[in-house]
Amino acid sequence: PTAYAEALQLANSVSNTHPLRPESDRYIQQWSTKVLDLGEDLFQEGKMDEAIKLLRAIPDDTTAYKSVNSRVENWQTTWKKGEEIFEDAQTALQDENFSVALAEARKLLRVRNQYWN
Repeated sequence: PTAYAEALQLANSVSNTHPLRPESDRYIQQWSTKVLDLGEDLFQEGKMDEAIKLLRAIPDDTTAYKSVNSRVENWQTTWKKGEEIFEDAQTALQDENFSVALAEARKLLRVRNQYWN
């Protein structure tokens, strides 16, 4: 994934007056979309900080950038929900309240992230 971030930075460094800038722009758009997908994969693997860092490499003048902030906010909300449910399940286990722990653990299956499933 970091190779895409580096490629984006390199392609975006091409001067606007350079004859290869239009080709560079096409690659930037294409790679930015790929970075969104790779970021989603990282998030699903439980690597949220790495996913956010990757998305922050997307240039702000791309089509893909328009969804970066909302995607990161959704990830943070989802992650917080998963953490809260997990903590509730752990507390119930520590209190030896196994039926509550099981019920909380089942809630993790509804969190929209594979890491918590």
